[in-house]
Amino acid sequence: MVDIEPPFDLKVPKRRVTVELALQGSTPRQVEVFVAEQQAHAVQKEDVLNLLESEQAFLPAFDLETKTGTLFNKDTVLWVGIQLAEQGGELEEELFDNRRSVEVEVVGGTTLQGNFLYTAPSMRARVVDFLNHPGRFVRLWSEERLYLVNKSYVLRILELGQSRGA
Repeated sequence: MVDIEPPFDLKVPKRRVTVELALQGSTPRQVEVFVAEQQAHAVQKEDVLNLLESEQAFLPAFDLETKTGTLFNKDTVLWVGIQLAEQGGELEEELFDNRRSVEVEVVGGTTLQGNFLYTAPSMRARVVDFLNHPGRFVRLWSEERLYLVNKSYVLRILELGQSRGA
């Protein structure tokens, strides 16, 4: 039997995206993750979220501190931060009906502050409804970055600007 090489490359072109990665038991670090090349425009935030939500257990990345390729177990990812300045995050708010300012306390003592932005029917517009949607990660928008927070590591969420009993 003769091996025949196809006349084209079957690999999907990848683009490196720099993110801040927080793992259980360690300090956040700058890494590059690899997302599928879509178009010439900026990387979509959804590409990184889809990478985290995929079924594969390990996330290949390039650790910018150690200058090495590394595989991270996605089950140990507390959160991933994506810088918004280069991503055009300002426009995102216009696409959602609900905005809830929150403080999210994560395992290990980290507290992240930002906004949950989402669209839902009025009878399912509570923060708890938003958090109970399928998926391991939830989006938290701050002024400077989008955090993709692993729901498994959220200890508590405090709604800001809400009076008790509201």
